Amino acid sequence: MEVRTAAGTYGADQVVVAAGVWSREICRSLGVDIDLAPGRAVRRGRGPSSGHA
Repeated sequence: MEVRTAAGTYGADQVVVAAGVWSREICRSLGVDIDLAPGRAVRRGRGPSSGHA
């Protein structure tokens, strides 16, 4: 598979599409049908403290 960008063309065995709700539409525009089910987003890690315990 090749990914073409303004910076050049890159070869890849796999590509990650991390476009959220737009992932299915983006893949379809490229001729790829993906199985995408809605789910709850999970955030891991620590961000700025909100002051709540």
